[in-house]
Amino acid sequence: MAFNEIWWKIALLLLGSYLFGNINFALLISKFKKQDIRGKGSGNPGTMNMLRNFGVKLGALTLALDVLKGLLPTMAGWLLFKGKYTLGGFEWGMLMQYAAGFAAVLGHIFPMYLRFKGGKGVATTIGIFMYVRPLVAVAAFVLMLLYIYRFEFGSVGSLLFVTFMCIFEMSLIKTAFGVYPEVTALYCILFMLGFMSYFAHRSNIKRLIMGMENRTPLRQIIATYRRRVEKKRKKKVYKLGKKMTKIERKLQELRGGEYEENAAEKDLESDPHSSLEVIDSESGAIDFESEVIDSETESAHAETDNKENDIE
Repeated sequence: MAFNEIWWKIALLLLGSYLFGNINFALLISKFKKQDIRGKGSGNPGTMNMLRNFGVKLGALTLALDVLKGLLPTMAGWLLFKGKYTLGGFEWGMLMQYAAGFAAVLGHIFPMYLRFKGGKGVATTIGIFMYVRPLVAVAAFVLMLLYIYRFEFGSVGSLLFVTFMCIFEMSLIKTAFGVYPEVTALYCILFMLGFMSYFAHRSNIKRLIMGMENRTPLRQIIATYRRRVEKKRKKKVYKLGKKMTKIERKLQELRGGEYEENAAEKDLESDPHSSLEVIDSESGAIDFESEVIDSETESAHAETDNKENDIE
């Protein structure tokens, strides 16, 4: 398939990938927290700065979203152009997956709405290789994390990852495809992918030479995260304990009231004659009081009769 037949598809793919790369998730997440990542730490709106200033959770979330930002355009490039071949017999999908991923990296590093001042593009580059060479990329990513954990230089670990993956992919392409004009284009894309990472890290390289590079204390960050998790867990356990105590007290109160009612009912059932005796004694007391009142009224009548006799 000739280039003039699909050029508009290629243009739309590259433009869409670039615009998708413009979305800066680090900035969006920090804005959601009512802060601006560009005013913290190194000022870079990327994963490492998010990790240093907002902790493990938000740093990991930024990393995952930036990886997807490179992975999805790469996937789109392959799916849209797989099975389509150049006049020389080279598959367009192989070329366009790297081209779309590279466009997303450019969008991340040079976003239009941020005056072309974005992140470093490493996480987005990781997304490209996670789709093209997932096993090798995962292994290299783990080694990168181990390096950062041990030496605390995130920029060096990132550059080592990008350098290794670009060289590894170039060697595979040369072995698999031999000499094609399109292979040269692939080499150029991979070279530019590595070059843009170094270009975006130029300030980091200067600080490394001067011994003033910002460190990423991954060990300390993880330890702080564990302490926070443990503290939250203890708070939850404490609150749950208080709720259980209240429930137990209410149950005891309910059981106590039921016990008193049951005890009264059992007394009535066990000795019904005693209740009758109480009733009889109460009625007898009432009769006695009525007799006393009658006697008092009779004595009062007798006194009035005597007085009337004396008057007469």
